[in-house]
Amino acid sequence: MASSKLPADGIVALLAATFLTGFGLKTFEAWPQVLDLWQAEVHPILLIGHPHLFRYLVAYPGFMLEAYLPSLGFSLYVGLFFAANVALWRKLSLLVCERKPTVWAWAIFLAAHLAMNGRGVIAWTAWLLCACTCLEMNRGEIQAGRKLVAMAGASLLAAVSTGVFMVTVSALTYFHWKASRTRPKKMSRLKRYTLYLVATPIVFVMANYFATALTKNLDFYGGGLTGALTMLEHGLGVFLLGRSTSILLVLTALSPLLAVAVLLMISGRPMRPAQTLLAFAIGGGLFGFTVLTLAIPIALICFQYRAANRSRKFIKPGSYAI
Repeated sequence: MASSKLPADGIVALLAATFLTGFGLKTFEAWPQVLDLWQAEVHPILLIGHPHLFRYLVAYPGFMLEAYLPSLGFSLYVGLFFAANVALWRKLSLLVCERKPTVWAWAIFLAAHLAMNGRGVIAWTAWLLCACTCLEMNRGEIQAGRKLVAMAGASLLAAVSTGVFMVTVSALTYFHWKASRTRPKKMSRLKRYTLYLVATPIVFVMANYFATALTKNLDFYGGGLTGALTMLEHGLGVFLLGRSTSILLVLTALSPLLAVAVLLMISGRPMRPAQTLLAFAIGGGLFGFTVLTLAIPIALICFQYRAANRSRKFIKPGSYAI
């Protein structure tokens, strides 16, 4: 079982991010959608009902820190999410493989962050929090209150990207539904009603934002089926549509993830939790390469699990991971 204590890995990652940012070796920049709002001096309260409210709320503390520490504050703020990613990925590896990631897996995971901007790092935080929460729900190892906080937190952070939000909420909804059917929990009537009272407005806001984001994206790309097909051109769906522009270059870059997709399709049934998460990421990747990057941390864990399973060094009988 994964430890609930703050791992040393996260602390080291935070110190490393602070060092790299302080010396200008790596900076995490804001993305135009929220940067334009900040430069226009828009207060978050004025965006209530606006589709960019939640992503602006996530970025706003970073901008406030940037105001006090010009050219440094926002990057330091994102460094907190980088440290969270390290801690969450370590926890995910413990949940799936019952051991910390290997050196080669860490190298790929950390290298991926060097190519990210601020939104990418925060999006990974949302997805990794989602993945850990889903696996804990699958095992029945998370209390209702903590589950609600984790689901709400992951959804809020995922709002930095429409595609990431939709994949994250879809995964959380599926695993919650599955857990409620296979691992129902008994609780007092008062606790149940209190939970419903708190959860109802959160679920309503999430569902409304999901519907708004889907409609907005479809309308942006032409609406209806035409919009859906056009969206496919911005992800793996470009291969399904037979587009030839830069196909070879993109295919080469994504060949490891495509190999994982094939592995996923030919693996045993029914799909295990980690494979299901990988399927959500690859499915979302049909519509956007940014969303497809969510498959990277899950794929690394899956590869590590399979490599260890072949050597039979530490996988215990009955492991549920993949």
